Amino acid sequence: AKKSCLTEVPARIMEVANEAEMLELSIIENLQRSDLNPVELALGYKNLQIKWGLTQEKVAQRVGKDRATVANTMRLLELPDPVLLSLRNGEISMGHAKAILAVPGTARRSALWKRVVSESLSVRQTEQTARSIASVTRPKPVKRQPTETSPELYDFTDRIRRSLGTKVRIVKKGKKGSIQIEFFSIAELERLVDMLSRM
Repeated sequence: AKKSCLTEVPARIMEVANEAEMLELSIIENLQRSDLNPVELALGYKNLQIKWGLTQEKVAQRVGKDRATVANTMRLLELPDPVLLSLRNGEISMGHAKAILAVPGTARRSALWKRVVSESLSVRQTEQTARSIASVTRPKPVKRQPTETSPELYDFTDRIRRSLGTKVRIVKKGKKGSIQIEFFSIAELERLVDMLSRM
C-alpha cells in the first residue's frame, strides 16, 4: 500500500469471542491461499478437524469447499510418507496421488509410486496400472447359494439400482431383510452417501 502511495486501504475488522476462535479463523484463512500444495491442504483440514472436533462436513462448511473435495484431499494422508513428500515437492500430481490411493496396501502403493517416478507415467497410465493391480489383489467373491427372487423383489431391486446407478441386492429372510449396495471406490461411496443423505 505504501509503495502504491495509498493513504487508505479497505479492511474488514472481525470480532472474535476468544483466542481459540481467532486461531481457528487464522487456520481457515491460511487454507484459502492459492499457493498451498495438496499435502498442506490435507494437513490443514486434518488440523482443523482434530483441534475443534469437527466432522468433514463441518470442515467443508468452514473453508467453503464441497465435502467430497475435503474428504478426497484428507484421504491423501493415507499415502506412504515418501509418496506424500513427492506430492508436496511437485514430483507427482494430485491425479497421480489419487490413482495410487486406489491400490490397496502401503507396499503396493509405494511400488506403484516408484514406477510412476522412474517411468514418468502420465495420470492416465497410472490409473490404468492401478486398476490392473487392484483387480489382481481383489479377493475372489464368495459363492452364494442361489436365492429365489420374487417379481416384487426384482422390481424393488431394479428401481433402487436405477436410482443409485450401482449394483444393488435385496436379501429377504422371512418378513425381514437387508439391502446391499455395492461401490467400487471411495469416490463412488462418497457419491452414494451424498445421494442417500439427500433422499
